[in-house]
Amino acid sequence: MKLLLDSNVIVAAIKNPLKETVTLRLLIKLLSSDIQLIGNKYLALRVW
Repeated sequence: MKLLLDSNVIVAAIKNPLKETVTLRLLIKLLSSDIQLIGNKYLALRVW
């Protein structure tokens, strides 16, 4: 299964990782599953 993430999801999840928002927990859960995440690789590289 592939899931397309909007860039707002990535930004919301990592904006303040110390708060551990629901969005961050969702993103972590999706990353640890068999779901293939599709998103803007340029945004991900810039943020990380």
